[in-house]
Amino acid sequence: MRERLNESVLLRLSHEALIGMYGCGPRYVARSIPGAAMVLSGEQVADLNYLVAGSAEADAIEGFRSFVRHADERELPFCTIVAASVADELSGVCENLGLIHATQWPLMVCPGEAAQALPTAGVTVRAAQDDEDVAAMSRALADAFSMPAESIARALPLRLYDSPAIDTCVAERDGEVLSSVTVTRHGNVVGVWAMGTKAAAQGQGIGRALLSTVMASEREAGAEAFYLGATPAGRPLYERLGYRTVFSAEVWVRGETNQA
Repeated sequence: MRERLNESVLLRLSHEALIGMYGCGPRYVARSIPGAAMVLSGEQVADLNYLVAGSAEADAIEGFRSFVRHADERELPFCTIVAASVADELSGVCENLGLIHATQWPLMVCPGEAAQALPTAGVTVRAAQDDEDVAAMSRALADAFSMPAESIARALPLRLYDSPAIDTCVAERDGEVLSSVTVTRHGNVVGVWAMGTKAAAQGQGIGRALLSTVMASEREAGAEAFYLGATPAGRPLYERLGYRTVFSAEVWVRGETNQA
């Protein structure tokens, strides 16, 4: 399974996941052509709007340019994920469009057999179930990534979890939600998204308990592999849980990102 999760497959799964995650938001727009894609939550937060550039073919580059124009017309900040295989060819395109290079985005994969729950005393992991949970999840992510909680709540509303392909789980201690993660299911492959822990609670094993418990549950349900895009802060945790980098995309932004 891991061998099949190459660059093109991981980019396609990421596009599918972003559509699934943001598709219930009131300001959502998505478009795609071979080699380029756009998924916009419509929020004024670059980390909630994504373009994907995966090909240096002329039609794909023109499509990518049109997606940039669309986001600009809506006055939306956004992140662009550029595949490693075409990073050199597209760097000039991104510069000409006025985008700023922000960071690298390692796409990492973990085999299903590596998943095992690593609980932390006093920490409870459960699925988000109601609007109060969504609000708590939004506050945790807002604190972790310096984003407006109201934007997160609009982009990821409760009705999103009516889908059997998406769930958000939270970790709480003493009744307070401190960490959150969202998973997207693609057959027997599971994507890990929006993983964040409140700043004051980091380094206490809460994120590890959350992600490892969710992964173990997904493995029991049939997951054979997991994938995610890592931030620099999250990468050490993911490596300890068995994730390995397949490739590192380049991230270009219009606006500011808190993922670097």
